[in-house]
Amino acid sequence: MTSTRAPTLPTELLHEILIQVLVDSIHLAVVVQEMGSWNVRVHHTLSAVCSSFRDIMHGISCKAFEYKPDLGASKADGEAPSAEEPPSLASHVQRIMLILRTLGASIRHPPGTLAIPSYATGSPRIVQAYYLYAAIVDLRCKAARTTPDIYNSTSTTLSGAILTLSIQLCVIRPRALGAVLYGATQAEETLQETSVQVVQICTKLDKCLKTLETLQKREGAADLDLERWTRRKDLKIVLLAALLQPLAILQTVFRVLMEYGHLGQLPACSLAWLGELPGVWGTISRVNALLAPRPRQDGPSAPWVTLTPEAMHDLELLVAAWRPDTATSAGPALSS
Repeated sequence: MTSTRAPTLPTELLHEILIQVLVDSIHLAVVVQEMGSWNVRVHHTLSAVCSSFRDIMHGISCKAFEYKPDLGASKADGEAPSAEEPPSLASHVQRIMLILRTLGASIRHPPGTLAIPSYATGSPRIVQAYYLYAAIVDLRCKAARTTPDIYNSTSTTLSGAILTLSIQLCVIRPRALGAVLYGATQAEETLQETSVQVVQICTKLDKCLKTLETLQKREGAADLDLERWTRRKDLKIVLLAALLQPLAILQTVFRVLMEYGHLGQLPACSLAWLGELPGVWGTISRVNALLAPRPRQDGPSAPWVTLTPEAMHDLELLVAAWRPDTATSAGPALSS
């Protein structure tokens, strides 16, 4: 006799699916502006599907949000006991989701003032982890509006906070609860390492440019030692080209991070982020200016500095990705 019973998912698999939906919704509530209502009400929505969903969501949410049923407190809130789930679990979850949503608003649209409330230390561990994550994003944005020296010193604090969050996430249970945030934290770490290198290389590039700009002003001087002047110019041009190459590589690393990031990683990070770091675009624009054709008395206009085709390609990539008024992508699309 053929069975007419509808196929069902094994409980273990259904549990994994539902916890993944919850974890994704928690993260999206913080980092993504769209679909806010769905993310905040995910517990309500999934619990309303059927009794098995409700039972599984009850267990998941109690652990995730460290909820301990308190009938007395529930009655004081005016909530009637329910046969389906402990009183006030749904409101407890939604309250925390709204807190996370508010937290996310402070980092999605910087500049802003991130205030960590006093009750944060008593919040569920996953919520405390997101407060630290928000503090990391906030510090990253503030550091980007400083000077190269301050940025480099701030990077040590930022790296320490990222390490602390990574360790904190390792003790959260169930383990899947912190998986998405752990991935976002790793993305922040990669961005931090990439950004620091870009700022440091541009500091070296700035020194190289200052020498070239000084040599340019000395061109044609009566007391000029032409041989020594030419040798210094050539050496600095070689150094300039050598510094452009790692910048182009770091931009490619950033492009991969942005294109293949998962679930709204790197909030408050534009496609031109690296160019917005202290001293970066100003330095690259000066390199670009050196290559502009200049009028010459002995012939047609020509650039004062000539780079190899490879170095020119690197510079064009950086200008396209970092120019403030035209940077609409992180560079050419990656080939599949």
